[in-house]
Amino acid sequence: MEYRARGLDGIWSAPATGEIQVSAVTVADGFDPLLAVQSQPQFNLSTYRPGERLYFDVQVKGSIGVYDKYDVYAAILFPDATLFSFGYPDQIHPLGELKPYRTQLNVTGERSFNILDIPLPSLPAGDYQGCSLITPADSDPWQSNNWTHIACRGFRMD
Repeated sequence: MEYRARGLDGIWSAPATGEIQVSAVTVADGFDPLLAVQSQPQFNLSTYRPGERLYFDVQVKGSIGVYDKYDVYAAILFPDATLFSFGYPDQIHPLGELKPYRTQLNVTGERSFNILDIPLPSLPAGDYQGCSLITPADSDPWQSNNWTHIACRGFRMD
């Protein structure tokens, strides 16, 4: 978005460019109050170029009183459907392996996990998805009936 600001003296500033990111979901803080356990992937930009810094965070929120244990997954899906998942701390799992970022997690309240904080190398142009997945601890993440919550957020690589 390009914008200008007008000072109290009535003079307009030079044009500046900024970005506004809005979730399509209209719930408090990006979370659905009806779900007991959920996650939200977040990025600092919606479009990247090589060399720009990518911040990939996952927020996890659970209702107070939910004491079950969960596994939390974080992954990036490339335009060609290649999947890379991430582990704690600072692990990139082999291509196509879906391993948890954190295991046996008690999800009460809200927590934020910094998954990636890197300058981007040259990657294929296209649309990517950053996803977070929550499953009951030790369950098979490839079986969708084990998914407690899944959320994805797209970004573009130019």
